[in-house]
Amino acid sequence: MDIQFPFALPTLPDQYGINQPAAQLIDGINLRSFPFTVNDLPATAQTVAFSVIDHDTIPIVGYSWIHWLGANLPVRDSTVVVPVAASQAESFVQGTNSMANIIDTIRQPAAFRQQGYDLTRHYTGPRPQGGTHIFRLDVYALDVVLPLQNGYLYNEFLRAIEGHVCQQAHANLEYTRR
Repeated sequence: MDIQFPFALPTLPDQYGINQPAAQLIDGINLRSFPFTVNDLPATAQTVAFSVIDHDTIPIVGYSWIHWLGANLPVRDSTVVVPVAASQAESFVQGTNSMANIIDTIRQPAAFRQQGYDLTRHYTGPRPQGGTHIFRLDVYALDVVLPLQNGYLYNEFLRAIEGHVCQQAHANLEYTRR
């Protein structure tokens, strides 16, 4: 099982993070999720699940920042393709990201409320406060469809995949705010 990207690693291109003209961001947030393909999945894999987490936020906010959680992407011909902006398409189950911590405190920005878009259940691009952060993409080939609904929490995700992981892989993506 391997993960491929249409860009050179380890750098996550600016188009998927904060380094964009303000007009391309919504309230300072980039919602355009990055593409990747998972190849050579085992024959026992029915679905793929993944997480994108920034552990470099621990000294800043006190915990790892969850940028994106996805589950129940169906395996076809031992491959799963996650296209650009897949998070906005809602074609698979997505979990709660760490924006929920902020939104619970300051309320969801007006632009998102008006669109009926729940910012807490989709990709939110990197916005490191300083230096280069590493965003770890963990991908799991699973032998089941997980019993998760949109908005699931990371701890529920970890419990659900227990005993169902056929294989797993990861990639570290670096991003620097300019």
